[in-house]
Amino acid sequence: MYEPFQYTPLDTSSNAIRLLTIRPPNPSQPSIIECSLSQSSLDNHPKYHALSYAWKDEYLEEQLNESHAIIVNGRSLKVGFNLAAALEARRDRDDGHIPIWIDAICINQDNLGEKSHQILRMRQIYAQSTLVTVWLGPERDDSEKAFEMTRTISKLKDNAKEWLIDSLTTRKHCKEWHALYHMLRRAWWRRIWIIQEVVAAKEVLFLCGKLSLEPSDISKCLRVLSTHQRTQQPLLFKQEAIVLDYGTFSLASSYLRQTPWIDNSILQTLYKTGLALSSDPRDKIYAVLNLASDGAKLIPRPDYKLSAAVVYTQLVISIIQSTNRLDVLSLASPTVYPRTLDDELPSWVPDFSRRATSSINSSFSSLRPVSADGRSVAITSFNHNFRTLSVRGFVTDSINGLAQVLGTEASSHGNNLQQSKPKHAPHWPSEATGTIQVITQSLLAGPKTPVPALHEERMQEIADRFAEDYRQFASNHEEHSYKMSPRSSHWFYYNQDLIVFGKSIKQWVLDYTSPTTSKISPGGFFDYRSSRHWHSRRLFTTVAGNVGLGGNSCRPGDLICILLGCPTPIVLRPKGLAFQLIGEAYVHGSMDGEAMNGVEAGKYSLRDFDIT
Repeated sequence: MYEPFQYTPLDTSSNAIRLLTIRPPNPSQPSIIECSLSQSSLDNHPKYHALSYAWKDEYLEEQLNESHAIIVNGRSLKVGFNLAAALEARRDRDDGHIPIWIDAICINQDNLGEKSHQILRMRQIYAQSTLVTVWLGPERDDSEKAFEMTRTISKLKDNAKEWLIDSLTTRKHCKEWHALYHMLRRAWWRRIWIIQEVVAAKEVLFLCGKLSLEPSDISKCLRVLSTHQRTQQPLLFKQEAIVLDYGTFSLASSYLRQTPWIDNSILQTLYKTGLALSSDPRDKIYAVLNLASDGAKLIPRPDYKLSAAVVYTQLVISIIQSTNRLDVLSLASPTVYPRTLDDELPSWVPDFSRRATSSINSSFSSLRPVSADGRSVAITSFNHNFRTLSVRGFVTDSINGLAQVLGTEASSHGNNLQQSKPKHAPHWPSEATGTIQVITQSLLAGPKTPVPALHEERMQEIADRFAEDYRQFASNHEEHSYKMSPRSSHWFYYNQDLIVFGKSIKQWVLDYTSPTTSKISPGGFFDYRSSRHWHSRRLFTTVAGNVGLGGNSCRPGDLICILLGCPTPIVLRPKGLAFQLIGEAYVHGSMDGEAMNGVEAGKYSLRDFDIT
């Protein structure tokens, strides 16, 4: 029996880290992994590798609760199954004798002070390593075929679309597609810590058991699959009943890149990495501090003695005070960041635990730039316990009509279609063409093309396709019809009677005459981006006769406000003398500062809102 391993304190004054050296297998006990752990100063530029891996690979469900004892400096240290497999695989490699840095072993995880200190050095640790080894896990589910398929797809050029169609329709690569699917489901791809580990690295090598793969092959493969997502995704689901993970594509495009990582603000970085997963919600912040230009300034040192709610709240306060902007309120919507810490967080603080969808705020997304606030400076204050945020702005409108929420929530209170009682407004379009453009732009939360000429042409095509698709749908009188996606047909089935500008959407569609033949394929209005918007947001109409898009939690009577320093309109709900933040919104005709002119003209009055 071996005594439990005991850590010797790190010499923090010398910029020291611990490095692990794996010893050759003992012929009499080959199953035991023996190692030595020693301290080295980063200032002396030691030669070492670093390991990037998932602590718990949920894909290996049967090993979730298993641990494995290794021998370190003659004593026993327990590590997870996935790490033990990585150490065993490394021991058999030619470079296995080179010292390696592994966070679970080289940081004393029970010492919160040391853990906080070492986290600040992790980007430097990975940057100074001569090689970062990515461990995807042991070989299983045809890993070799997955690697082969990755290399094959990475070599595709101009013929990529045709190759994908042929491969999927003929099912000639059936096993390879399933193998690739399983590989991309492994926990490593979505782990928050791996982003800075790969971004900082000089050289990276992917390992799966004894197999190896260059990162450029993975990067090129994912780029091909992402570029042709609208081709491969429906075919892959139809032919093989699988869908490649969108989160993997989105995250991998951030860190598996040929161009250097650009250090954005902490808020932009949090959004960019929001789809990544973490077992500790505080690590959604701490894991990206070294990737943000203002990370060290806003959080000088991670503190694991604080709860996640306190970490999130303190960060948001620091962001608001240092920037005099309220972009962060766009992310406080439960539509963008679902709330798991709801009782602990004020409504103006995003729950950064997990991002579910994209934001309408163009500071974070690829949408056309918006500035409903006219790029003004925020005027804010906090109460004595920092639970209430006071902001200055004005009310422009209130919600009185809502489309039905799709999915299982549709039967819940407040999620059904709610009709408005509109009064005619002089700004209403008089023809179907203008109305359909307003509806489609609202459903898409604004255009994606920032060039005015391209915007007008593109939006006309989108309106044409929307009308053509739904006119066909309406004439068939069926919930499932034509070539539309199920979600798209469901939306129109449940919302065709919503009153917009005095008439139902169905009637506007039937009155619409397409001035051109749309270049968008039949059923193609409902592209991937809009489908994500529609799933978590609902069309609304307002008392003043406007149309917009808000979160599923919007209700009649909610106020549409422009807050100084926030580029998107914000929906607030009265709560006694204070307000609850419901989320960001798209309001057609109010995204470029138009409402600010109303303040100067005396139409709107500035006031303070206390948001709790």
